[in-house]
Amino acid sequence: MKLKILAEGQYIISAIMNGDRCPVEDALLSDDPAYESQKIGLLDMLERAAEGGLQQFSSKQSHYINEDPKIYEFIRGSLRLIYFHGESNNVVVSTEVVVKKSQKADKRVVSKAKKMRKDYFEAIQNNTLIEVRDDES
Repeated sequence: MKLKILAEGQYIISAIMNGDRCPVEDALLSDDPAYESQKIGLLDMLERAAEGGLQQFSSKQSHYINEDPKIYEFIRGSLRLIYFHGESNNVVVSTEVVVKKSQKADKRVVSKAKKMRKDYFEAIQNNTLIEVRDDES
């Protein structure tokens, strides 16, 4: 499994890659003007989370959407960035950016995040987790 490092500070914020592409990074940096300010807001939240941790965000900005295992979302307008806590609580791994369409969390998105979380911890256990930085991709 490959992780793209999106932000580093006191914490590391990374996203699961699909081959050599990073769907989260692609979504946040896309040229879709309809969500431009919300994507900028999510990028800012990732930088702030890397520097100061997740405790600085209110439940209106970030909260869990699945109890066991805990799957969370960053919230900015109608965009949601789905994530889970990684190894040693020093890594937060984001899985995808979605447009919120209803009050309830999308079961398909939660299911995908749960599988990615399982794969992430298996990669750690098997020593097959690869971190990629901008200068390495």
